[in-house]
Amino acid sequence: METNIIYGPPGTGKTTYLLDILEKELREVAPDKIAFVSFTREGAYQGRNRAIEKFKYTEDDFPYFRTLHSIAFRELKMRPNEMINRKHYEILSKGLNMRIKGYYDYNLIENDDIYLFYIDLYRNNKSRASQIVDNINTQKLIWIEKNYRELKKYYNIKDFTDLIIEFIEKQKSLPVKVAIIDEAQDLTTLQWEMIEVAFRNCERIYIAGDDDQAIYEWSGADVHYFISLKGNIKILEYSYRLPKSIMEFAKSISSKIQKRITKDFESTKEKGRVTPINDIRDVKINKDETYLFLSRNNMFLPKFKDYLMQQAVVFRYQNKPIIDTEHIIAINTYVRIQKGKEYSKRDLVILKRYLFPNIDINRCKGIEWYDSLKINNDQMLYYRDLLKKHIDISKCNINVNTIHSVKGAEADNVILSLNVTRSVFRNIQQNPDSEHRVFYVGATRAKNNLYILLPDQKYYYDIL
Repeated sequence: METNIIYGPPGTGKTTYLLDILEKELREVAPDKIAFVSFTREGAYQGRNRAIEKFKYTEDDFPYFRTLHSIAFRELKMRPNEMINRKHYEILSKGLNMRIKGYYDYNLIENDDIYLFYIDLYRNNKSRASQIVDNINTQKLIWIEKNYRELKKYYNIKDFTDLIIEFIEKQKSLPVKVAIIDEAQDLTTLQWEMIEVAFRNCERIYIAGDDDQAIYEWSGADVHYFISLKGNIKILEYSYRLPKSIMEFAKSISSKIQKRITKDFESTKEKGRVTPINDIRDVKINKDETYLFLSRNNMFLPKFKDYLMQQAVVFRYQNKPIIDTEHIIAINTYVRIQKGKEYSKRDLVILKRYLFPNIDINRCKGIEWYDSLKINNDQMLYYRDLLKKHIDISKCNINVNTIHSVKGAEADNVILSLNVTRSVFRNIQQNPDSEHRVFYVGATRAKNNLYILLPDQKYYYDIL
């Protein structure tokens, strides 16, 4: 087998490079003999969609352009009703008299979900699981695991990790000649085992990623496996995103990572700017530029939200529009009624959801909409400012989120908060590489300006 490893630093066009490889392979290899695997469905579909457009194939021609979980689901001939879902987690929660969602993120702290999270993490990456075992009550863990196992057996269902394990146990490789694996730094130890089984008979395998951007260790990603791979190595050498000053700043972070692959790459010809700021108000919003307001943890995002609402700009908050569409419909319908203009029955139904009980829609002349609608006061003031300044609410160039949630994104301007929670600060002391990678990812989202929001509390990442 010919193994090719592609290291793609931020903005170097790693996905484009892989798609070019795919295009070249498709000239000689049938699409059903090629696997294109990515950490996300969107990543896998990128390759499929480009091939469909270029070579006039159909979706059915690409059975192995999927996530690993999707491949296992397909090969095991599973059906959707055989997979665990929210209803089953609710049943488990009720039976254990606990609160278990079954869905986890990096903000997981000490609550009931940490036990199911640990059970799944142990199966995916035992080494990583050992690092959080101190937070686990062993007796409680055994009890929950037993009930979780019985729940799956009773309903004859599986979770996603079960799929990977069963695929590995069958030891059946896929009938493909070429495998392309993107975002390899995010794969768990268990997923690497599946790759070894699935693609052991391939003629060529392309594995792409960036160990400096491995920010999913918390959920079992085995970046050290990726670093240890042997094969033909290609380092993409030019970033189309990072200007010189931001690249140098980012490299000062990545240089702190002890276990990494050294990657020399060039910046754009632009200088860019890295600016430390003490106050979020030092950031002036330009409506024609894009912005990412980032923090390590959710709890520091409200400061950004409050500032942007005061500035009367449109933005997304944790991947959701800050503007509620129903609120706007209710406001507009109310104003139309006052002006004697036409409105739809559907809009009237929405308006009535927000009217105070004492407001008669037929006798509301002279009463302003903000005195008649049940909308949070802060949100109400925000809407008033938007209307007063005639802001185009259809245009949104600003996103407020955590670093983990915007991986792969970019913006003209990035505002990066250095505040962290106590648990993250503790992780900086115990496992500094993982946190260096997170802040490296945050810094490398910037195309023109990087604002470093200096800490205003005891716990922070010492980036300077």
